[in-house]
Amino acid sequence: MEFAELLRELLYITHLKSGHMASALGYDTSYISRWVNGVKLPSLKNNEELLRSIARFFVSNSAQPQLDELRRRYSLEDETYSSHAALIDALTRLLSEAYSAQSGSGAARGERTFGGNCEIVRGLDSEHTWELIASAARDVGRDGTTGALEMFTLTPLHYLTNRDREFFDVLRREVPRERPIHISQFIHFENLRRHVDEYCRTVCFFLSRDPDDLHYDFYEIKESFAERSAAMIIRDGIYSQWLNVPFSNSPYMVITRQRDLVNELYLGMSNYVRTRRALIERRTNAELYASQYYMNYLMHGSFRYLLATMHPISMEPGTLHEIAETHMRPSRGQEWSVGFTEKTFTLPRRAVIYKSAMMSYLYDGAITLFDRTFTLTKSERIRHLRGLIEALKTEPGLSLTIIEDDNPIMRRIDLGISVYLSDGAVFARGLSKRGEPEPPTYAFTSTRLIDAMNEFYDHLENLPDEYALRGERVIDFLTHGIELI
Repeated sequence: MEFAELLRELLYITHLKSGHMASALGYDTSYISRWVNGVKLPSLKNNEELLRSIARFFVSNSAQPQLDELRRRYSLEDETYSSHAALIDALTRLLSEAYSAQSGSGAARGERTFGGNCEIVRGLDSEHTWELIASAARDVGRDGTTGALEMFTLTPLHYLTNRDREFFDVLRREVPRERPIHISQFIHFENLRRHVDEYCRTVCFFLSRDPDDLHYDFYEIKESFAERSAAMIIRDGIYSQWLNVPFSNSPYMVITRQRDLVNELYLGMSNYVRTRRALIERRTNAELYASQYYMNYLMHGSFRYLLATMHPISMEPGTLHEIAETHMRPSRGQEWSVGFTEKTFTLPRRAVIYKSAMMSYLYDGAITLFDRTFTLTKSERIRHLRGLIEALKTEPGLSLTIIEDDNPIMRRIDLGISVYLSDGAVFARGLSKRGEPEPPTYAFTSTRLIDAMNEFYDHLENLPDEYALRGERVIDFLTHGIELI
C-alpha cells in the first residue's frame, strides 16, 4: 500500500478530516491534500519524526470504536498493541513502509508544473477541493488586502448538490468573519434544463444564506464550453479548472496561485458580468413595488408557494385586518402589505409547506404575515385553521401539500426562505422576526429560471405519498392539530 492510499484509509476509518490533521501538524491544508491525493510526498528531512506525529494524530483523536477498527484492519488485535503508545509505533511503521513504497515506485504523481506557475492534480474529491480553495481564500488578505472576498465559479450547480453545505462551512471557517464573501455563479441553461431539481435546490440554499455574510449573484453563460466546465477563481488567490482528460476516468484539476495570472483571469470574468444583468436581484419591498414587479406577479395569477413558515392561507380578511391592527403600526406600507397579502392568499392558489413549519404554527403560533414572523394566540390560529379546513373542502382552486422535512428533493434544513411563484414571476424572501430589519427579498429576472422554479415546485408538490400529505390526509392532520391546541 502506498503512502497516499494509507492516509486516505486512515482518514476514512477514524472519521477525521485532512484539515484537522493539517492544524495538528502545523501544515497548510492544501499541502496535506497533496499528500492524501498522491500528488506529493512529505519532505525526507525529519521523516521519522513526521510519520510518528501523523500516527499520534490518528490515535490521539480517535474514539474507541475507531481505534478498534484500526487494530482489526491492520491485524493489530493482540495484547501487544493494546496501549496507545504501541499502536502509534505500529502505525508509524506502516506509514514508513507505505512512504518507501510510494517513493520507490515514483508514485508522487501530478506535481509537475508548467513553467513553475501551475500544477496538475489527480484525484481530488470534493472535501479536498473545498479545503484547497478555502486555504487560498484564507491566505488572501494577509498582505493587507481588505474588503469582501470575491469569487467567480463556473462549477455546474448539480455538482454541488449535497456538497454545498460542507463547502460553505469550510470556507467560512477559513475566512475571517469580518470579511464578507461575494460569489458570482455562472449558470449554463442546458445544464439547468437537464438538472432542474439540483439547480433550483442549490439556488434556494444559496439564497438562504445571510446576504451580509455570504452574497451570491447568478449570471447566464452561453458559451458551449461552460456546459461541462468546472472552474473557480478567487481574486488575488487561486484559479482551478477541472479537466476532461481523454482515455482516462480519473478526475484531474489544473491549479495556479500565481497572482498576476489569477487576477488576469479574474479581470476577464469581471468584465463579462459588467455587461450582463443578474438572473436574481436583491431588492427592497419599496423597490419591487416601484418597479411594478409585484403587480406583474399578481397579473400572472396561478399562485404557488413554497413555504418555510406558515402563511395566512385562506385567512378571513376580517381576521387578517384585526391581526394587522394588533401587530403593525398604522402606515401606508401597512395598508399595501395587508392588501397584497389578502389578494395573494385568498385567490386560487397552491401551497407546499414543510411539516415542521406547520407543527410550529399548530403548537407555537409561528406565522409569517406582512414580511415578518409573528406569534398568534390559540384563538387566532384556531379561527384560521377552521377557515382553512373549510376552504380546502369547498374551494376547487385551493391545494395544500405538507411535505416531510427530510425528502429527496429539498430538505427543510437547507431552506431559509419562502418562495412565491406565478406563471410569469418568482420572488423569494428571507425570514425575519418582529422588530428585526426588513428581510432580504430576491426577484427572479430570467424567464427560463422562473420556468425552472415552477417545474421544481411541481416536483415538490408531487413527491411520493411517503413524503407528502395531500387532500383528506391534510384535512385530517389539521383537524387533529386543532384538537391538540
